[in-house]
Amino acid sequence: MKHIEKLSEKVLGEILPDLFDNCIVTPQKKLDRYRIDFYVETPKNNFWIEFDGPTHFTNTKTQLRDIRVNTMIKSLGETIVRIPYFVQLCPSSVYYFFSGKANETIYSEYESGFIDPKCILPADFNQYGWDIFMNLYSDMIRKDCSSISREIFENARRMYTKDQFLGISDRAGMNQFWDIFPT
Repeated sequence: MKHIEKLSEKVLGEILPDLFDNCIVTPQKKLDRYRIDFYVETPKNNFWIEFDGPTHFTNTKTQLRDIRVNTMIKSLGETIVRIPYFVQLCPSSVYYFFSGKANETIYSEYESGFIDPKCILPADFNQYGWDIFMNLYSDMIRKDCSSISREIFENARRMYTKDQFLGISDRAGMNQFWDIFPT
């Protein structure tokens, strides 16, 4: 099992060849007027990967770009994998993001969640960013990757108050999120 430091776009680029046998990884691949973090070609399929930092959850301009990119890639008959900054790679997350098509030999000793005290929290997400977060979180639970969602949640509960993590507004699902797992 290969241990990695905290996941970042740079670290992701370094480990992609270890995740897929006989792959060609092209960083910053151009698609129309956009640059996508990675294009991965494997003997079985090709796909795109974006490492989504905080602006993908807080900035409307970035989110509109993401929607356009997703639509373009889908029109090519290919897929895009979006890995958010608050999820680290471990066998469960590798399985989740790559549908069991990758070597699950990567493990980050850095936990998933909003660990860095300076990180952007869901309280700072705009509504679309909150929807992305909740859809990802719910999908992980549905696809039996609850160990990742639980780790995110438990770290949130350990490090922040409800108001710090979620803010004071009551956007759809915020209170429900906090109450998903009992303390």
